[in-house]
Amino acid sequence: MSAQGHAAAAAAAATAAPVLGVETWIREHGHELVPPIANKLVHRGALLSAMMVGGPNARQDFHCEPGPEFFLQLRGDMELVTVQHKRRTPVPIRQGYACVQVRCVVRLTLPPRVARYLLPPCVLHSPQRPNAGSVGLVLERVRNERELDSLTWFSDFATCDEVLFERYFVCRDLGKDLVAVVNEFNASEAKRTLRPAPGFRPANLHAMYAGHVPDPVHVDTFVDQAMVRLDTGRAARMFPRELGFNVVVLGKGAHAWESTDASQGEVWLYQWRGQCALAASSPSNSTMPLGLREHECCVVDGRGLRVEMDGPGSALLAVALSDVPKPPPSSL
Repeated sequence: MSAQGHAAAAAAAATAAPVLGVETWIREHGHELVPPIANKLVHRGALLSAMMVGGPNARQDFHCEPGPEFFLQLRGDMELVTVQHKRRTPVPIRQGYACVQVRCVVRLTLPPRVARYLLPPCVLHSPQRPNAGSVGLVLERVRNERELDSLTWFSDFATCDEVLFERYFVCRDLGKDLVAVVNEFNASEAKRTLRPAPGFRPANLHAMYAGHVPDPVHVDTFVDQAMVRLDTGRAARMFPRELGFNVVVLGKGAHAWESTDASQGEVWLYQWRGQCALAASSPSNSTMPLGLREHECCVVDGRGLRVEMDGPGSALLAVALSDVPKPPPSSL
């Protein structure tokens, strides 16, 4: 490479979107994942926020938000307790298995392959992470200025029959904004007596009738089953776009992000196997990192995104919003 080429590459790297090495982050920051929420924001953009969440936790609140969530369980197991059709429905999300293939066996210094899960919007859910050292990554849509989250407690966490306490709030950083509401509940008469306040009527009943939540999917199994397709340069879709996120895996070859039928705006990329080079054909997108190695991830602007994947067997997990909501009229 010429001196001019080295200078250009150095300048591009200096302004590139930050790359998060999963193992390095857990090693350096895992101790910061402490109760009651055990949540650390690692990215907040115009459309997507990404958080690392750890265990153990002791939550009995149920969260509800206006957008979908994407779970990637990196270490240990968790259980996502949901309320569907007014019934308490636990959804186990376990750490995945290492693939019994040579290329995976030699990489067992990294975390075992992991399971991932997509949660539709407006479902009451309580993430249970009982094991110390468990870590997951969660993607959410950034709320607009008029959207509200809620936290709900039931008189009996084991049955979820009677709503005990409920609060709506503006959420900008989940790890910080939830704490104030949790502290309010802990100091409340409802917490002390396990009885709702006189005249209390929950406003969030619609969330108790939310539809079916899809089963978790093991990423390595999905990638292995799709490998013939991936090695011919075709993308493989994990979830229906109707769930709010466009979740695809890219394999061998060169890919234009627009050709994957993906959404506008930001894209979260996780290099699952092998490595890739990234480039942007759009002049407005000047912060693209040069590439990703295995178990590195980043959030980039998807406009003009070009991905050059490694050879056979490589896989890149890409997640973007399938429908970016428009802000409400200012008159509302």
